[in-house]
Amino acid sequence: MCDLRAASCWSDGWQKRQLAPNLTQQLFGTLPTSISPAGSGLQGLQTPQAGVVCDPGSQSCYDQSGLSLGLTRDYFGAYAEHTALRNQAGQATARQFRLSNGSACDVVTRTCWSDSWNRQQVNNVALANQLFGSAEGGGSSSS
Repeated sequence: MCDLRAASCWSDGWQKRQLAPNLTQQLFGTLPTSISPAGSGLQGLQTPQAGVVCDPGSQSCYDQSGLSLGLTRDYFGAYAEHTALRNQAGQATARQFRLSNGSACDVVTRTCWSDSWNRQQVNNVALANQLFGSAEGGGSSSS
């Protein structure tokens, strides 16, 4: 299954969990930015455009405001959008969120941590830069 908006193909169809890199590169000429090096802070995440991080593990996309239903729909489809909406259960968009690679981000402080909610290890600058445009919230926090 291929998605023109995401410029990506997946080998597992609509589940969109297994990127098909060869087919994606053949059809679109390039791979979506999917960072995999250990320690990058973006391991296992996709960065389809500036200011957006998509998490294939949870099939959700985030921007500087947190979970984005529109981006989730664009990159993972309507079913993923409905699942994310159902998971919100009528609550306002969370100002903090956790990604499947173990990182956690806070949109108020514009900071991401690589040790989830322990908030002892500020993620390398890559994730904060990708979401917020800079790592303004850098530094350790002991909240």
